[in-house]
Amino acid sequence: MTTETPTTHLARTTPRGAELVGAGLVALGVSVLVALLATLATGPAAGVGAMAGGSIALVFFLAGSVLVGAVAASQPQLAMLVALLTYTLEVLLLLVVFVALDRAEVFPTAAERGWVVAGLLGCTLAWTAGHIRATTRLRIPAFEGSRSRTREQTVSGS
Repeated sequence: MTTETPTTHLARTTPRGAELVGAGLVALGVSVLVALLATLATGPAAGVGAMAGGSIALVFFLAGSVLVGAVAASQPQLAMLVALLTYTLEVLLLLVVFVALDRAEVFPTAAERGWVVAGLLGCTLAWTAGHIRATTRLRIPAFEGSRSRTREQTVSGS
């Protein structure tokens, strides 16, 4: 008899901390590079805008991945529903954030607003690439065998 609790295939293959940290570090690095480029090209306000765009994207992606991963680990049958709802909610919240930034005139010039979008897009692409790389490196078994069956039982078909 074993005390190991059974886990589903989905729960073992959902993103864990290392994958999220890896994707997050790649996205943060790209956000910093875009902010440096914005600062050199347009000025410090544009650099702040680029970093703000990257930070907004990073917070949204981390929160969404953690939420979907937690649901997939505890309720695998709800994982796709939660993933789709999380994505929809993130898109709507991004719209709200950008409308609020525009109305508050936090970034008054078109160049600064452009760098906010550049930071967001750079972070998004970097997160996606980092997440794909981390996910493809997961070791996912093609099938699961019963641990309680012996090799002889498996061969004989019992």
